[in-house]
Amino acid sequence: MEFKKSIKHDKWKKIKNQFQYGIMNARALAAFLNMEIDSIVLETAYRNDWNLRNQPYSPTIMRGLNSSAEVKAYKEWQENIVTLEVDSVEKCFRHDKIRLDSEGNGEKLFCIE
Repeated sequence: MEFKKSIKHDKWKKIKNQFQYGIMNARALAAFLNMEIDSIVLETAYRNDWNLRNQPYSPTIMRGLNSSAEVKAYKEWQENIVTLEVDSVEKCFRHDKIRLDSEGNGEKLFCIE
């Protein structure tokens, strides 16, 4: 889980980098403990949502932007799927967002099946 006050393109790149290192650390620990990891869910807790140039998400606005990397990152944030390179292969992971209030409190619901 990553904690950020605001989400935007430059911070999203840092978050993804932290996710990659977190996955490597979790896998190393699991190997040390002789455990298998069934799935990985990435999470970001944040206060201020990503406003792409203060506009709502729409295909028309997205086409007008100059930065294809920013558009790709913004789409990734909106669709709750994070693509990371793991073991030299691009893999997709579910991404859950936790909105925090002004005091830094948020909610996360866990369901046990």
